[in-house]
Amino acid sequence: MVEERLPFLDEAAEIVAEQVEAIARIDETSVDALLTAIDGANRVFVLGEGRSGLVGRMFAMRLMHLGHQAFVVGETTTPSITNGDLLIAISGSGETGSVVLLAEGASKAAVTIAAVTANAESRLAHLADFTIVLPTQHKLEGASSRQYGGSLFEQTTLLLFETMVSMRTAGDASAGFASLAKRHANLE
Repeated sequence: MVEERLPFLDEAAEIVAEQVEAIARIDETSVDALLTAIDGANRVFVLGEGRSGLVGRMFAMRLMHLGHQAFVVGETTTPSITNGDLLIAISGSGETGSVVLLAEGASKAAVTIAAVTANAESRLAHLADFTIVLPTQHKLEGASSRQYGGSLFEQTTLLLFETMVSMRTAGDASAGFASLAKRHANLE
């Protein structure tokens, strides 16, 4: 027996509706706090595993395009993290072992930690100096999204980060885009 499924466009519309609902429920003061922390940091380090890590890598690239020194934790050229740096740790559950362990190490180094998570009561959230809570399900919860696992969390994280980048280039998009383009990779 084959399950009946929605046509492509209808299915996409349902997914986009979930994203819009999640984005609308993010606390804007926490977004402002992260933007302020990024602006005030000597360097920004981004940490995440799996698909959350992939979204983090995209954000680190955009931070570099905006002129920040940005690094992805775990890359071979990532320097040591020190006081004055910012760690942005991404984990839907807030319980991903390696993310929590590395955030604990950053905490010992007196680094500012920002957690992006769906779980305000997680170990990661408790380690963080501030947290952006994305109102989505995560892999340790039952299904509340029409999508599998942490898909909605990862998509919402991407939309959060892309919106933050857009906020930094708003006003004069052409000048903002020209500034980003100057730092875009040219060995492609």
